[in-house]
Order: sequence, then structure tokens, then C-alpha cells
Amino acid sequence: MTQLLPIQDIQVDHSVNVSRPEGLDLAVLAQYAEAMELGANFPPLVVYDDGAKKWLASGFHRLEAAKSIGWLEFEAEVRTGDKTQAIRHACSDNAEHGKQRTNQGKRQQVEQMLKLEGEWSDRQIARWCQVSNRFVSNLRNLTVNVHSENQERTYVTKHGTVSTMRIGNIGGQPITLAAAPTAVNPPDWYQSSESDDWWTPQWLFNRLDREFNFELDVCASSDNATCQNYYSRQDDALQQEWTGVCWMNPPYGRTGDQSIYDWMAKAHQSAHQGATVVCLVPARTDTEWWWHHCLEAEIRFLKGRLQFENSDSKAPFPSAVIIFRPGLPDTGQVKWWKVEK
Repeated sequence: MTQLLPIQDIQVDHSVNVSRPEGLDLAVLAQYAEAMELGANFPPLVVYDDGAKKWLASGFHRLEAAKSIGWLEFEAEVRTGDKTQAIRHACSDNAEHGKQRTNQGKRQQVEQMLKLEGEWSDRQIARWCQVSNRFVSNLRNLTVNVHSENQERTYVTKHGTVSTMRIGNIGGQPITLAAAPTAVNPPDWYQSSESDDWWTPQWLFNRLDREFNFELDVCASSDNATCQNYYSRQDDALQQEWTGVCWMNPPYGRTGDQSIYDWMAKAHQSAHQGATVVCLVPARTDTEWWWHHCLEAEIRFLKGRLQFENSDSKAPFPSAVIIFRPGLPDTGQVKWWKVEK
């Protein structure tokens, strides 16, 4: 709900502003204030109301600029929630608008989400904070807090659980932390030559998610799910019903195309039954599955070759986004999509 709020009623706590550990930028404040005086339109603030206080979650520069030129009210989107909900929201803020985030700001957002949602997978936190999966997995392994009062170190494991290490008998010796691995190792079946699975580039998923607002990842694991709702290997997604707006990045396979054929057939069938299914697949126009199923979809050929999240180099094949819409009205549409990171 959007409404005009008295500025004096908005609770400003800069510990909520996790993407700005360096504080507010005076140059940005001056720029915003000048634009406001010239009549520029700014997006509403985001505020969480817990019944006692209205916690500012997004728009710290905008609010301070408005104060500086004497504004008494500011339009705000008011949501139900407390300070914790405001912090959670702030962890996903400023990725695509406002002042550019610093690396320290991204780090602080991820560290907060590891505290608030430690059971989430690296991919889920990466999607929320709009950073790379590897960025999250590195921080998960480095998240260590030392409590001098009880001589215990508590830390968040890579599985999202909290463990404790006694350090009272160390005798004051310096604490040496083992070097963290560069990334959490995915399950064997995800990187084996037999399965040939490629984790979706986060930037590409974010771009498509803004367009389609995905509800279900039909081919995922807890380590790489892009949506809160997903089917894992154990769910046998090909036997499940696909509804709503679905994302699919299937196993590609190196020993023939039977596996990907089944996934594309399921996506095609689900569109006939009313679902929208957006697929990221190799641009293999010489295969049977491509000619049997993709001709009734919108095809977006991607420029160049993608670097997938679980790879240190670009893929050895070009990629395409295949969009099966309900009723398949986009028969024969082909686009050369120059989307960039």
C-alpha cells in the first residue's frame, strides 16, 4: 500500500541500511535534493510497520535529501513487518538502482542473509542479494564470530547450521583459520561427465525473472535452485505437474539427446496445458528435440557463449532461451537477443 507518510514518523536506523556500510554519500544527497526541487519524480520509500514503529528499509538517500530541503511528507510503500523484515528487504536493495553498491556493501548484505536465512542455499541467497553463487559460498565458509566472554567461536557452516568451537584452552595463541575453499562443492551428479549439468548464470536468470516473475524451478537441487519452489532430482519432475510460470535449465547430456528431449517434451506439453515454461538450452539446431519441440516456441539466440556458475570458463557451445507460452501463440518467432551481463 502506497501512501504519504509524515517524515517524522519514519524510523531511520542506519544499521538497517546494510548495502551502505560506508554511510550516505553527500554528493548523491545534493544531487537528489536539487532534482527534487526541480520537480523530478522519485520512487516511493519502502517502510515496514510493526504497529509501534515504521522502519525505513529502502530510500535512505531519498529521505535525507527530502529532509534537507524541508519536505514534511514522502510517498512510501508501507508493508507489515518489523526491523528484521526491513533488514531482510535491504539485503536485496540497490542492486539495480540508486547509488552503486560497493563490494563491502554486497558482502554485508550476504552476511546478513546468512544470519537471517542460514538454511537457504547459496543460490537462493545469491538470487536475493543479486550477487554470484560463488560470492555467497565463499562468504558462507568465512562467516566466523569470536565471542571473548565465553571463549567460544560460533560460525555458520556451509550447510546453514550454526556450530560452536571452544577456544578457552588455546592459551592466548593467535587463531589461525584454515583457508576457505573457493566454492562449495556441488553434488557429484551435477558436474559429472555423465550428467553434464550447467548452473544457470545468475545475471541471466535475474534478467529473465524481471520479465517473467518465475514461480517454479522444475530442474534444480537445494544447492542451485533459483526459485523458492522447485523440483529436485528426487522429486522426478518429469512425473510432476508444471503450473504457473516455470524456469527450466535441464541436464544437457553428452551421450546423445534423449535426456534433454524428455525435458523439452515435458515443457512443450505443459504449455499446451496452460503453463509458461522458459528454458535455457544449448542452441543445437541439428538435434531431433529442437525440431520436434522448439518450432512452436519463441526462440531467443544468445550472443556469444555463456559462462555458467559452476564453470571457470565459457561453455563450449552457444545457448538459446526457448519460451513456451500457454496455447503456444508464438509459433516461429526467432530473436537475436543481445542481452549482456
